[in-house]
Amino acid sequence: MLIRLFVYGSLALIAAGAIAVIGRPTFPLVACVIASVLALPAVFMRIWRSHWIAAGAVVTGVSTRRKKNPEGKDIIIFEFHYSYIVSGTQYTGAGECEIDVPRYQEEDAVAQLSDSYKIGDRISIYYAPTAPSLSATTRGARLPEVIGGIVLLLLLVMCGYLFYRAIRR
Repeated sequence: MLIRLFVYGSLALIAAGAIAVIGRPTFPLVACVIASVLALPAVFMRIWRSHWIAAGAVVTGVSTRRKKNPEGKDIIIFEFHYSYIVSGTQYTGAGECEIDVPRYQEEDAVAQLSDSYKIGDRISIYYAPTAPSLSATTRGARLPEVIGGIVLLLLLVMCGYLFYRAIRR
């Protein structure tokens, strides 16, 4: 998430710089707006989660699968499923961890996570008070994500201003 935020932020910054240098708001403006729009929902979702309510859940299943990361490297995804009760209604959710270690360490990493998430274990989760079916195993945004969101908003405003200036020429 944080890497994606920095990539989109960098794209928006490059686009804003190109608009300022070129003075013509064509592709750079579009790139800036797209980058900002793609990154902002993730940032605001994390900020919204900071108000979610803590609850206890029970692990109901675990599994692993392989997938390729954006660089084409094989990684293992460790998935765990859980159930929790809110106001007498049972809900389910899932979490996952990416295991990106050298191949000779994969077995140990999976074993360590399997020890942490055994079927029947109780874990802490967070759910949305207005929609209890939405849950996560982490709450809230970290400071870099909040700062990144603010920077993206400022870049979007700056692109709008540069676009306005370019049109007025």
